[in-house]
Amino acid sequence: MESSAGAIVQIGLALCFPLLLTAGALSDLLRYLIPNWIALSLAVLAVPALLLAGAGVQGLAGHLGVGFAVLVATSILFFRGLLGGGDVKLLAAAACWTGWPLIVPLVVYTAVAGGLLAATLIVARRVFRNRTLRSSWASSLLNSTSGVPYGVAIAVGGWLVWSKLLVYSSAF
Repeated sequence: MESSAGAIVQIGLALCFPLLLTAGALSDLLRYLIPNWIALSLAVLAVPALLLAGAGVQGLAGHLGVGFAVLVATSILFFRGLLGGGDVKLLAAAACWTGWPLIVPLVVYTAVAGGLLAATLIVARRVFRNRTLRSSWASSLLNSTSGVPYGVAIAVGGWLVWSKLLVYSSAF
């Protein structure tokens, strides 16, 4: 009975990863804002998820260290105006889940998704440049002075890594 309850908790925690990334992506897409509670929840929930997956204290420390390293590295991009603060925190929180084994795929998938998103927005912004749109959200998204809701790219990168997280959960 205890093992089935533990499995249910582990599945529930595993689902938090894509669900919180989705919440961050939707918020960024709709408001150009990723609330702190999303990144904080993602980072905090990595701890019990990793421990239940058998990471142990050393594995947990490694994963959290990767998250911290990503936070430091992406903070440089934030201070140069290349990433928003919410993007920095969301990517660092996702990195807590991936650890060393999956940080490269997370970053590569995120970068590719971000490039495709940026290219799509450039084209759409040119196509709709002089048109009046009924939706204030679409007008904001297609405004040439608006940024790129990079939380969407981070979520796509996370979703693509998620299946590998589940497969390698015993390697945490």
